[in-house]
Amino acid sequence: METKEVIRNYWDYRSETYSTEIVEQSEEEWATWKNMLSSTVDRREHLEILDVGTGPGQLA
Repeated sequence: METKEVIRNYWDYRSETYSTEIVEQSEEEWATWKNMLSSTVDRREHLEILDVGTGPGQLA
């Protein structure tokens, strides 16, 4: 089996549950992250942010 086919097969299988993991985090966990990050980010006027492909919205 070629590398591309192996990768494609993996993600075909994995895509069924890929976005469901984020739901398992509690509201308390989200609030904690939001408070921690907003105390730093809110003080800045101009932000340059790089999205490094963290999937379905999880913080990396």
